[in-house]
Amino acid sequence: SMQLMHEASSAAGIASFHFLQPNQRVPGSKVFAKGEREIAIPERHGYDQPTRKGYPLLIEEGKRMRTLGFPFDDLTMVFKDVAEPLYIDGCCHVNARGNELMIREMARIIHERFEQGQQCPAFD
Repeated sequence: SMQLMHEASSAAGIASFHFLQPNQRVPGSKVFAKGEREIAIPERHGYDQPTRKGYPLLIEEGKRMRTLGFPFDDLTMVFKDVAEPLYIDGCCHVNARGNELMIREMARIIHERFEQGQQCPAFD
């Protein structure tokens, strides 16, 4: 679980970060490019219903974990204003540009946390 990973990392002097990746089935999370919706959300895909039911639960649990002080960040809206095609299949995989956008947001968050004093205790 995230709690155990966080505790183990902290005990070892390692900062930990946990991110919920974007998913095309989260409402309002992506402006789809022409033809992208058909690739990203194909009819009768096995991941469709579990994702539509599960992601709201993951988002809420992430908020709860954050209030408890765990390093959790929800990236589900990182593509909300991006109209260029990013999703390459009906699961959740993105192209190089999508990976770049996620990585930049993750780096921004990690940098921000270190600026706020979240450091690896072993290297203080």
